[in-house]
Amino acid sequence: MASKSAKSRKGQSIVELALFGSLLLMVFGALLTYIQRYNDQQYVQMEAFRRALEKANTYQGNDTEGAGASVQYTLTQNRRYIDLSGGYMKGASQGLSSSANVYWAVPKIGSASENIIVMRVNEDENTIDSKKYNDFINTAVNNTGAAAASLSFQTEVPSTSSVTEFSEVATKTEKGNLITNKKESTLSEDITTSVPFSVRYKDSDEIAYNGTYWNTTQHLYYDTRDGQYKYSEKAPATGVTRSRIWETRY
Repeated sequence: MASKSAKSRKGQSIVELALFGSLLLMVFGALLTYIQRYNDQQYVQMEAFRRALEKANTYQGNDTEGAGASVQYTLTQNRRYIDLSGGYMKGASQGLSSSANVYWAVPKIGSASENIIVMRVNEDENTIDSKKYNDFINTAVNNTGAAAASLSFQTEVPSTSSVTEFSEVATKTEKGNLITNKKESTLSEDITTSVPFSVRYKDSDEIAYNGTYWNTTQHLYYDTRDGQYKYSEKAPATGVTRSRIWETRY
């Protein structure tokens, strides 16, 4: 028969295993989350450069005698991460961003290369070419009377807001010797991104004219091609429905 001291040591070991096991699982989960976010950030950085390179290499603009451009490309993505403490398939959205500048142009002799600013938010893209650029500058000239050569255009830090709706339903059906359990969730999220701009005086960096050049509301959808949650203006606002069924026979 085991002594009381031996039983006590076994009980203490079980308690310690439960405590330290839970702690190890928490640390392991945090490590996995960090690795996933780091990997996604590296992907966004490489994706921004690749897209900038492709845009700079292929851009034609209005001048068919020249080719390519100097491109400032900014990429912002909202990635969803697993939330073990949340609802079924809910997850959490986090923003990642990166920028790249690429010059790859063969302009017409005697002409300057085209300069474009490209902002991509998730699956949607907006481009500021020379025409839009000049429109912003001319508006500032008309409002301030300053010379166009003394002004410069630049984008400012975007602002975002989101609205999330989540519902979850669990049902159980008993029929004969069969028990069917079903869990279904519907997740919808609309992310609104507002990209401001400013036209500033080159000598003082003071703002001569500012406003918003792109305001986009994107809806969550599930891309079956790569199994990723994504956001787009073109996606329906119905959200994403996921379900799972368990059957038990006895």
